[in-house]
Amino acid sequence: MCVARHIKQAFAVPSVIMLAMLHQSLAVAESAPEWIYTVRPYDTLIQFANLHLINPDDWRKLQTLNQIKNPYRIPAGSKIRVPLDLVKQGPVNAQVDSIIGEAYLIKANQSKQLLTAGQ
Repeated sequence: MCVARHIKQAFAVPSVIMLAMLHQSLAVAESAPEWIYTVRPYDTLIQFANLHLINPDDWRKLQTLNQIKNPYRIPAGSKIRVPLDLVKQGPVNAQVDSIIGEAYLIKANQSKQLLTAGQ
């Protein structure tokens, strides 16, 4: 009985440390810039990772972050949070060639800038 108690205590400390580390890593991921992807019909997490992530094996990170139970069946219309540091492509420069009506650039801080042709 005494040995069993020591074994339980020996496993409890590493478990608490691992939970604290997991909580800390999830908190960091929550504060990092993200891309919110809307799932299309027949998308799978593995297919998404192969197309969009630097390391396709990071689909597991997305599964954990988004609490996806089955990576092969994600309901169309669902939103997936994707940390930008995992994504293959980053922001690029663009030029506005023509505009019909009004068009706005929405910046990261949510401010709007009216666009004009040639910008």
